[in-house]
Amino acid sequence: MLVLQKVELEANRERTRKVIKPVVIENDMVPIEKLINYAKNSRTHSKKQLEQLAASIAEFGFVNPVLVGKKNEIIAGHGRVAAARTLIESDPERFAHLKLIPVRRCDHLTDTQRRALVIADNKLALNAD
Repeated sequence: MLVLQKVELEANRERTRKVIKPVVIENDMVPIEKLINYAKNSRTHSKKQLEQLAASIAEFGFVNPVLVGKKNEIIAGHGRVAAARTLIESDPERFAHLKLIPVRRCDHLTDTQRRALVIADNKLALNAD
């Protein structure tokens, strides 16, 4: 009897186990004017925070890609894109290279997953020490 229960338990685990498929996330360069802010993004950036982001980008370059969904809608990276736009406006010649922004395409996400990732990304940033 115990052997039969163990076999049934293993069979149930196999049926209910979620299959996680590997996902290919493409890297790309997108013109900054084609990046669309997520309208329902709950996080806002203070002027001080945008200045800090701009200083970091000016010093090190745009080293952390923006996550985008379908149609170049920003999932994560709103502040960095806003800071890059500010730099371009302040000195178009010096920051001309920021007219192309590195992105990681997350086209595989459903709308629900995309919204959840936007929220999770914002919450995780707030939890930082």
